[in-house]
Amino acid sequence: MSLNQQTCKLVVFGSYFEVGRSSIILRFVLDKFVERYEPTLDDTFTKELQIEDETIKLQIFDIVDTTSYDSWRA
Repeated sequence: MSLNQQTCKLVVFGSYFEVGRSSIILRFVLDKFVERYEPTLDDTFTKELQIEDETIKLQIFDIVDTTSYDSWRA
């Protein structure tokens, strides 16, 4: 692991009804396609990316569409 590590956060909001939000995230994080994914309300994934001499820890928050986004604002 590199001495230069940053953590970045990505929040993905979407509808509960089979729009492919979680499938896209799983494809990126695990490099696999899940044909039948069990729906969840919220999920968190982590992936480390190496860009030149820097390691980036990417935290991806998979959030079902809701009207209360205030707690996610930084």
